[in-house]
Amino acid sequence: MTKTKKSIVFAHGLWADGSCFSKLIPTLQAEGHEVIAAQNSLDSLKGDVAAVHRALGRVSSPAILVGHSYGGTVITVAGTDERVAALVYICALAPDADETSQSQQDKFPRTDVFGHIEVADGRVWLKPSGIACFAGDLPEQEQKLVWATQGRARRGPLQPEA
Repeated sequence: MTKTKKSIVFAHGLWADGSCFSKLIPTLQAEGHEVIAAQNSLDSLKGDVAAVHRALGRVSSPAILVGHSYGGTVITVAGTDERVAALVYICALAPDADETSQSQQDKFPRTDVFGHIEVADGRVWLKPSGIACFAGDLPEQEQKLVWATQGRARRGPLQPEA
């Protein structure tokens, strides 16, 4: 039997991990898609793009890359891979070649979530008080889970390396 559905690779944002797509993945799998969520280290854009490339290697081509938030920056760079058929941005950054995630965000008013972060141990942490800004539409128990499993970005903008 020939596979007709494209594979799907997810890339998460700063205060999430691959589990943030856990409600979408079973539905897509039930429809016949191969699905995997890349687990970005949030250490560098180069490292996160490498994580998406590794995930692409685990599913059949062609694949659709789906990015949320900072994950949009990741799929923009990773999307030049020949195994990629399409890019999907979900409330995501989509910087041009001369932009970074930070330069794109600087064009808009600062969101409330940035008033609830802490830099410690070289990482950017979302405080418990900020979870409602980030995932306020989820039930309280799910918000607590998102906070407990959050990604923690390296301090400083995740920019392309020169």
